[in-house]
Amino acid sequence: MLYLEILHTMRDKTALSGTGIAMGNATRIAARQTINGDGAHAAYRSPRAQRGKTRTGGGRLFFSLTLAFVLAAAAILALPRDAHAVEVGDFDIILTEGGDPTEGRDYEYSKNVLTVKTSTPLTISMKSGVASTTTDVIETAANGADVTLAGVSIDVSGNITVAAMNVASGTLDLTLAEGTQNSLVAGSRRAGLQNNAYSLVVTGKGSLRAQGGERAAGIGSAVQGNGRNITITGSAMVEAIGGTGAAGIGGGTSALTESENITISGGYVKATAGTDADAIGGGYNAQGTDGVAIAGGAFPADAVSDGKVYGVV
Repeated sequence: MLYLEILHTMRDKTALSGTGIAMGNATRIAARQTINGDGAHAAYRSPRAQRGKTRTGGGRLFFSLTLAFVLAAAAILALPRDAHAVEVGDFDIILTEGGDPTEGRDYEYSKNVLTVKTSTPLTISMKSGVASTTTDVIETAANGADVTLAGVSIDVSGNITVAAMNVASGTLDLTLAEGTQNSLVAGSRRAGLQNNAYSLVVTGKGSLRAQGGERAAGIGSAVQGNGRNITITGSAMVEAIGGTGAAGIGGGTSALTESENITISGGYVKATAGTDADAIGGGYNAQGTDGVAIAGGAFPADAVSDGKVYGVV
């Protein structure tokens, strides 16, 4: 069919030279239209039109790829960030809920003191290769500080007037990570876990051993401090050992005011006092104790044979 139509058109082109160009175009159009045999399915496009279509299609493709990239990037950014430990002195710290802590905003580290500055929950552990530190300590200086200890071991007993961990200002919610053992041993005249007058809550499912230096509480105040606003709750296993003349939990020796607002509402607690001090309450030669409430937790009447439940001694 195509061959006969081309011969016929060539003959007409010779006879009608004035319309040869138009007829030649018609021939090419007819030839293209009859490739499929029915002259209806294939549409002719000039080279210029075809180039325009290519450019338009390329633009659409670029736009589609760009949009897909932007949507994919947005989806990735929307996902929770993985927590990455940041090595700070002898410690590793992470944001408990994921992401990277920022120096200056979340914490500072200077002269062997790691200072928590944020209420954003942080988890602190020992860095790889360090089982215990004899130089670095922790303090918190934020309202609503939220710190989890996950296997922290600090022993600065060889130093003078250094607390292993100190609530310097604000408040602290301290969680003991499940299955971890934590130890805070202070230098002379400072508490293992020191809180002179702020607010300290200890909870979690891990364990803590806090030992005060000479004349300071295991958990509570330094020498001459009253040790107050301390709560132990949850399922934490806590052993607090006071230094000479100091309470296990509460005040140091010669406190100028009463030890008060100390509450144990859960957990397993063993508090050991120094000479002539209260296990939970005031130290030797202190002004007294007021507002010690033991509403839960485990004490002698609740003792069990596995040794995990402690009493006040």
